[in-house]
Amino acid sequence: MKECVLLPLLLALGACGDMPRDPEGTWDSISRNGIIRIGIATDEAAAAGTIGRGRRFLATLNAQTGAESRIVEGATEPLLLRLEQGRLDMVLGPFAADTPWAHRASLGPILAEEWVGEAPHQLRPAMRNGENDWIGRVHRAAVAAGGTPG
Repeated sequence: MKECVLLPLLLALGACGDMPRDPEGTWDSISRNGIIRIGIATDEAAAAGTIGRGRRFLATLNAQTGAESRIVEGATEPLLLRLEQGRLDMVLGPFAADTPWAHRASLGPILAEEWVGEAPHQLRPAMRNGENDWIGRVHRAAVAAGGTPG
């Protein structure tokens, strides 16, 4: 009877050995190439001035990963679509507190918050869902740069 219980438990623990993982290999690619592909949102909501506050975060992220940021600028939606497709590693931009992208991407800690009209926009990094090793690294850099979980 003990064998029936122990064997599945041992197999399950063995499968967890490399956690967290990046199924799409984001961190492996960054560490191998030394490049972080970052999209910075520069559309109307981003023009509110919060993007400048992300520079400290990017410097911290580069220092902690030993990688260099390669930045492309653009509108939030196209950048997030590129993120989903794996063509970017992260998007940094202001997200509304109730953004529907919270279900399609992993949003990191809030780096800054600014009101645009009657809605708060939170400067946050967004990463591909499931890339847990990379998400953890970005989260640690954001907190080290003064970010707060949201």
